[in-house]
Amino acid sequence: MWSTITNNVANYAKAMQGTGKFDGVMIDPENYGSGPNPWDYNPTSSVWTLPASARVLSQARGKQVMDAARASWPSVAVLFLKGPESSDPRSVGHGYPAWAYANEMVGSFFVGMVESAYGTPALVIDGGEVYLQRTQAEFTDWYNWMKTGIALNGGPIIPSGAVTSQIYNATVNVANQVYDRDYKDTAHSYPVFPASTLASLLTMSRNATDKYHWLYSESCDAIGGNAATRLPACSAAWLAAVRGAVK
Repeated sequence: MWSTITNNVANYAKAMQGTGKFDGVMIDPENYGSGPNPWDYNPTSSVWTLPASARVLSQARGKQVMDAARASWPSVAVLFLKGPESSDPRSVGHGYPAWAYANEMVGSFFVGMVESAYGTPALVIDGGEVYLQRTQAEFTDWYNWMKTGIALNGGPIIPSGAVTSQIYNATVNVANQVYDRDYKDTAHSYPVFPASTLASLLTMSRNATDKYHWLYSESCDAIGGNAATRLPACSAAWLAAVRGAVK
């Protein structure tokens, strides 16, 4: 199975490089399939568990995937949407939901990617997907937690194997993120943000990022997302807000 996965990643990277239009590729580790979550070491338990053997294997697989991407594209940038923050129970103190117990192995996989990229032209980017920040202080805190906090406070993911805290912090790149709907407003099924609010959030995410920040849009989407609520086309105000905030 893993030979197929790594071949697919290598082909994916090669195809994106061949267009001349991209800096790299994106990998979303979130489990959308049926059956147990592959990142959950013990799906029958709500207790955080990550034995050394599982950590070593997960990290090796992450390195294997990043090695494959770099073999096709030595300077590839890989945006991984959920990094060690999703595996570290301490992330709750920085606004992350209490989901670490169901995602123990995501972090180790990402650390393996860092191990592969260290000292090379490739870039490993933690996308930090959470969509809950609303102030500049919250965006900045989330950036600091991903950039150095996770690796420097005696957590369960880093250091690990060849990846010391210093190597991790010198290698990892952080990209803050925004969702164009209010993920906090569950009572109203995540209403779409006004263009002005979206622009403000994007500006704040841009101010707390290394090189990239990213927007997940369901409301302004011609091919996917929530068909019941998305706009039939991106409005001029929506596009102006996004363009102005990402410059």
